[in-house]
Formats: sequence, C-alpha cells, structure tokens
Amino acid sequence: MNSLLKLVDINRLDIDYHQMSTNTFIEILILLQNVNMIRITSLCSPSELFMLNENKIFLKIFLNSNKITKLTLMNTCARDRIDFILQIFPHLQSFAIEIIDNDIFEPIIKFILTKIKEKNIRNFTACCFLTIDAANDQFEKFTEKLYFIS
Repeated sequence: MNSLLKLVDINRLDIDYHQMSTNTFIEILILLQNVNMIRITSLCSPSELFMLNENKIFLKIFLNSNKITKLTLMNTCARDRIDFILQIFPHLQSFAIEIIDNDIFEPIIKFILTKIKEKNIRNFTACCFLTIDAANDQFEKFTEKLYFIS
C-alpha cells in the first residue's frame, strides 16, 4: 500500500472506519502526509485504537506530522470519541459533526464547544452541526443559549 499511496498527492480523505482494521486506519493516516481534510464515518472507540502497543507508536508518529485542519465526523456522537478527535487533530480550523438524535443535539454541541475552548485550539474558525430532525425553532432557541457558553 505504501508504494501505491506515494504515487498520488492526496489532500482529502473519506474513511468509513468499519470497512478497515485499526492498523490500516493508522497506517493510512501516517502515509498520507499531505491530507488536510478528512471525513470519518463510524469511528472506533479510543480504547480500540490504543489496544496494541504498535498502534500507540504509529499514533505518536501521526500526531507529530499531521496537518489536518478540516474534519467531519459522521455517525459518531460519543463524547469519548469526540474528545479523542479533538486531541489528535490539534490543528483543526473547522469541525463538522452529524447529530442524528435530537435529544443529544444540545448537550453534544455544548460539549464540543467547551472542549474546543478547554483544549485552546488555535485558529479554529468554524463548527458545523449536521442534523436531519432539528426544527427551526429548536435551533433558534439553542443559538440564543450559545451566547452563555462562550
């Protein structure tokens, strides 16, 4: 796979995590040094990524070299996964997440914004929340509440 990936300059990546092993996922992240935009569907839990010592070493290599500034998470709203993502992508400028369940819409947004502030992610400019079921009035009420978070 290494020689194949070196043939092209890839800067955008769309990964459905359930279609590959953890090792393959980490290997792709390491090999594609110029990726600056990534969309991940169904991300595994952080504990699954750190199960093998080998993964920890590869992940450390990735952390030192990654240039990803734009990230979209699809089908992943677990707080441990979101926190992990914000940890391994410290150069994020924009972040989008698909929120399927209306009941967790507000708590997840608050959690994400709080984590971005806590982690002091510099140059962060945009956060997008993708939802199918949120009604306009629900969104408007929530945007009013956002002023109290910042």
